[in-house]
Amino acid sequence: MVELPAELVRPRHADTAPPSWLWPEAPRRPEAMKRLNWLAGYAERRRAVAVVGVDPQPVHEVDHVCRSSQIETSVLAEELAGHALVVIAGQPPEAMLPELREMAAADRVLFWRTAGMRLDPSGAAHVSTADQLLAELDQRQPRLLTLEPRNEALCLRHFVRADEHWLVLFNSGADPIDSAAQLSIPGRRTGVDPQTGEGFALGDTVRLLLPAKALALLRVESEF
Repeated sequence: MVELPAELVRPRHADTAPPSWLWPEAPRRPEAMKRLNWLAGYAERRRAVAVVGVDPQPVHEVDHVCRSSQIETSVLAEELAGHALVVIAGQPPEAMLPELREMAAADRVLFWRTAGMRLDPSGAAHVSTADQLLAELDQRQPRLLTLEPRNEALCLRHFVRADEHWLVLFNSGADPIDSAAQLSIPGRRTGVDPQTGEGFALGDTVRLLLPAKALALLRVESEF
């Protein structure tokens, strides 16, 4: 048995309502919900890409592309701060422009099918296809988790707690996932059963076996 936080293994609170970020098709068994709610309450949720836009269709398209690349997206304005890349999929509010200009200068802004919109100083790339967007995302931020063979049905959420990284994985497809998973985060890896709270040590290369519509947890502990 791998040592895990006692609150995760034996959650004391009785709240079994699913957290707001959980995927609609994901299973909602009470014990798993307790552990996911503990994680949501005691860790910081990380987002790799923030989307600014007012047109639901472009926002949906960007979200789909990012999920296919195992990059998480958010459409909340407050997520612009910090580490997130920004995809502008519409006309951003005037109040955001000063912050967006700073991010563009740091090469952290992409325009998605947005003609005529510019930031001064310039620095944002314009992309009009899914392949272009994936290429630009990969250039700016390494993928947190890479599957071989690649599987677009895998969705993930990334949380950080002290010096630990927690990944919530979900197979959104109708078929099992059986792939070799490479994590870009260095450290000691642990697989966790979200239903029982049992953990087991993992090597540098993780074989991901995930049934259809199933959840899994991975923890990476910093070596430093």
